[in-house]
Amino acid sequence: MSENKLNETPVAPTSQELGGLPDYSFEWLNNEHALREEGAYYGLVEGDTKEKENSIREYFQIFIQSLKKGIEIDETTLSSLTADSAKIEEKRLQLIAEREQWITFSDHQQHSFYRYLAGILAYSFMLIFNFGLIFDTLSTSTNNPLWLALGLYLFAMLSQIRRVSNIYSADQQVVPELLRPEERWKIYAEEYGIPIVGALFVVLFGEPGTTVQAVMIFILVLTLFLFAGKGFWQSWFQLQEEYKILRSNRLANKNRKQKLKQVEADLILINSEAEKNSEERQSIKAKIRDLYLQLARAEAHMVATISYFKSEFDLARSSKRLGIFG
Repeated sequence: MSENKLNETPVAPTSQELGGLPDYSFEWLNNEHALREEGAYYGLVEGDTKEKENSIREYFQIFIQSLKKGIEIDETTLSSLTADSAKIEEKRLQLIAEREQWITFSDHQQHSFYRYLAGILAYSFMLIFNFGLIFDTLSTSTNNPLWLALGLYLFAMLSQIRRVSNIYSADQQVVPELLRPEERWKIYAEEYGIPIVGALFVVLFGEPGTTVQAVMIFILVLTLFLFAGKGFWQSWFQLQEEYKILRSNRLANKNRKQKLKQVEADLILINSEAEKNSEERQSIKAKIRDLYLQLARAEAHMVATISYFKSEFDLARSSKRLGIFG
C-alpha cells in the first residue's frame, strides 16, 4: 500500500470512545499496522473475510447505534421544544393583544363633576353677597345684626334643601300627584313661601331708605334665595352623583394601569421563555447536526476500514499466488 493511502485511512474508534469497557478482541481495529497485518495474514492463509468483515461491522455498529439513539433522543427533545415554542408564541400573541386592549380600553362614563363644582363656587359667591346684603340692611335697626342675619339666612337657605326644584326641573312630577292637596302646599311653602317671608322681613325690619331701595332689596334677596340658593343645593346633590362617576372612572383607570402593568410583566417573562427556548432549540439543532456528521463519518469509517482490510487481504493473497512469499 502507498504511504498516501495509509495516511488517508481513518483510525477506528476505541472501545472507550464507544462508551464501553475495553474489548481486546477488537484492538486490531485501533492499530493501523495491526489492521494491515490482520488483512495480510488472512490473505496469506486465504481465509474467509466474511467473519472479519462482520466483526468490523459489529464493532462500528455499536458506535453507529449509539449515535442514532442520541439523534433520536435529541430529535424528540427538539420536537418537544418546538411544540413548547408554538405554545409560547401563542401566549405571547395573546398577551400582545391583551396589552393593546388595555391600552385602548376606555370604560369611562361621561360626567360633569367639574362643571357642577364651578357652579357651586359661583353660587357660593352669590350667596355670600346675599348674606352681606342682609347683614348690611339689618344692621341699621338692631344692635346684633350678625345673629339676626345669620338666623334668617339659614332659615331661608335650609328650606331649599330638596333634590328636585320647581325652578330648575322640567319634570312635571316635582310635586307628586299622589300627595293630598293639603300636603302639597308644604312643598311650595318651602321653596317659595319661606324665601318670600325672609325677603319681606329684611325689607320691613331693616328699614331701607326709600321705597325704591326697599323694592330692589326685596327682589334681590328673594331672587338670590330662590335661584342662587336652590341652584347651590341642586348643584350640591348633583355634584355627589357626578363624584361617584368620577371616582368610578378613576378606579377603572387604576385597574387598567394595574392590568397593563401585569400584562407587561407577563410579556417580559414570556419573551424570556421564548428566548431561552430558542437558545435551547439552536443548541439541540447544532448537536443533532454534529451527531449526523459523526454518524456519516462513522459509516464512512466502517466502509473504509472494511475496504482497507480487504485491500490488504487481496494484496497478500495475490502475492502468495504469484509466489512472492513462496
